[in-house]
Amino acid sequence: AKKEAEMKKNPKDKLPPVYYTVMEKVTDMLDKNIPLRSGDWNIEEVAKINELVPMCITLKPIIYLVNLDTASFKRKGNKWLVPINEWVNSHGGGIVIPMSVSWEVELWNVKGDAAATEAFLAASNGQKSVLPRIVKVGYKALSLQYFFTAGEDEVRC
Repeated sequence: AKKEAEMKKNPKDKLPPVYYTVMEKVTDMLDKNIPLRSGDWNIEEVAKINELVPMCITLKPIIYLVNLDTASFKRKGNKWLVPINEWVNSHGGGIVIPMSVSWEVELWNVKGDAAATEAFLAASNGQKSVLPRIVKVGYKALSLQYFFTAGEDEVRC
């Protein structure tokens, strides 16, 4: 809007055509309550959106962590998971990760004792902690990269 006002002051200046196509698509999608992240954008359009609407939350990837009770987590199912997944898909999509905070706390409490940890995991129908998956999915969604360094302290020849 600011650029548009500036352009009206000087009629010789023209807005680039991508401005109008992007603003038309953005306005149409937001009027229909469709998140911008679900649109089909090219690199030039993404740059223009980031310039015009830098804090647009509907462009950001979403990861939904669904906190289940311990029993549902152990049996790997809950009556609400399917409706939650359908809702997520109908509202722009995203990644749904079922987890149980109470189960993770119990696992953390037996962390120091190998026998107790093994017994706890055996009683949990083979479930493992979801925390590593959450970290990996988070890194991928944010386009982060792992990197390793090697200096004199870490490497000896």
